[in-house]
Amino acid sequence: MLREYPEGIKVCFNNGRIDSYMVTVNGYAIRDTEFLELFKSYGLPKLVWSAILEISVQINKNDKNLSIFKTPTVNLQITHRIDQGRLKVSEPILFDTYAACLIAEEQKENTKLGKKIKLLAAYQVLFEDYTPEKAASFSTGKKWKDLDNLCKERGF
Repeated sequence: MLREYPEGIKVCFNNGRIDSYMVTVNGYAIRDTEFLELFKSYGLPKLVWSAILEISVQINKNDKNLSIFKTPTVNLQITHRIDQGRLKVSEPILFDTYAACLIAEEQKENTKLGKKIKLLAAYQVLFEDYTPEKAASFSTGKKWKDLDNLCKERGF
């Protein structure tokens, strides 16, 4: 378990198809498209991107938990529905869960891009009018060096 909240919600790593870093919220594995849809739903791309960058700078290859992670505050007081609407999560839980996903990317064996792959998708949705589905699948089949160059062009 990475974090537990007073409302009974638990963010955890569980065993996935590839490794033991599948991020779940009360047992539900949140998908990239869900994060991207929620980020886009704010309607404030610069504010959301600032929070994502605040999360990103706290995560590196050595992090395997959220013990020292400080949750950014966008402070829009929005409750998000995930797990086909059955589960409601607050903004801090959403961002903590996203941080856990960045940690998971950093822990993937032989990763060259780590968290950058998720940052690229978020950037594409927030600033380049990609659909969440297109952004989530954009990197599939592409060479890591090409993706890394795309990230560098966008400043991360």
